[in-house]
Amino acid sequence: MISSYPQLESKVGKEDDSTSSDLNIAGGLDAYFDRIKSLRVVNNPDALNSSTRILQFATELTLKQLELIDPSQKRSVIQFLYKLGLIIGSSPAIPLAGALLEEIDLSGLSLRGINLSNGRLKGAKLTEVDLRFANLMAADLRGANFHKAVLGSDMKGQALPANLCKARLDRATLSDANLNHVRLSQASLNHAQCADAQLEGANLAGAQLRRVNFSRANLKRAILTSTDMRQAYLRGACLVKANLCGAMLVGAELNGADLSLSKAMDVDFSKADLGQAVLHKTYLFNANLQACDLENADLEGANLSASDLRDAKLKRVNFGGVLLEETKFDLAGHFWLGRWMLSSRIVRPAQRGFKRLFSPIGRKLSNRKGNGLRFVGPGAQSDK
Repeated sequence: MISSYPQLESKVGKEDDSTSSDLNIAGGLDAYFDRIKSLRVVNNPDALNSSTRILQFATELTLKQLELIDPSQKRSVIQFLYKLGLIIGSSPAIPLAGALLEEIDLSGLSLRGINLSNGRLKGAKLTEVDLRFANLMAADLRGANFHKAVLGSDMKGQALPANLCKARLDRATLSDANLNHVRLSQASLNHAQCADAQLEGANLAGAQLRRVNFSRANLKRAILTSTDMRQAYLRGACLVKANLCGAMLVGAELNGADLSLSKAMDVDFSKADLGQAVLHKTYLFNANLQACDLENADLEGANLSASDLRDAKLKRVNFGGVLLEETKFDLAGHFWLGRWMLSSRIVRPAQRGFKRLFSPIGRKLSNRKGNGLRFVGPGAQSDK
């Protein structure tokens, strides 16, 4: 466990003298480093109560210094404060909330446990940085580059993931990053690049994910409830056992994605591309699939009860073993319906119109027993 308030190397100066000086320090970074070292910060919470003015002065001095120096020098300040343990933990000695760290380059550094919550890191370069245990809650990370960064747990789940709840990551680059089990609830990642990212078990509940690129990303067991994923790009993504309930995926690209065993109740897939997608045993209860493209999709064993498939493209879909109770169809123009792979779980047609329009498949279904289907469309009568 890393302490938030370690003993500084120097024990120079008195409290009154330390806090009475002007915040403007001549001599550049070296003078700033010497001044911070001269402040005595002890590893005793009780003693810290009597050092409030020292900590406040050190914080104000640091924030002022970060405003004056250019991004190339800010890296040295962060390394210095991190080495002394002053910006680590849930209650750091020198909180950097609101600190001006835009376009800072921290690439390749190990910054486990760093606390940059509410920090201003727009355009920051964070490639291959180790940010496990880090607190980046509500930080402004728009346009930041996290390529191959490590923020999530390792394969054995031994390292705690970073906290990015409510963070702003619009147009950020997270490709090939380790984000396993990272907390991203209510974060904003609109237009972010997350291709090939590892997001297994990540919590993105309520996140803004419009037009995000998740191509080939690993979202296995991810929590995506109530997310806004309109026009998101998820071609070839793994969403096995993911929770998508209540998500909005209007116009999303899911071609070739694997949603097997996922929960997609009340999801809006309207106008989405689900061609060649795998939806084995996917729970699609009350899902809106209107006008979506399901051509060559594999829906074996899926639950489509109460879902809406009107105007959907269903050519060469595998409906083997699906549950279609109260599912809405628009049968007009589906002349290839007889090619569907229907198994024993598909039940008898619920109206005479279906049998009349598609007599070969209609006779086949009439011999089956079950709860019935509901078809809504021209020439068909609803089951009452």
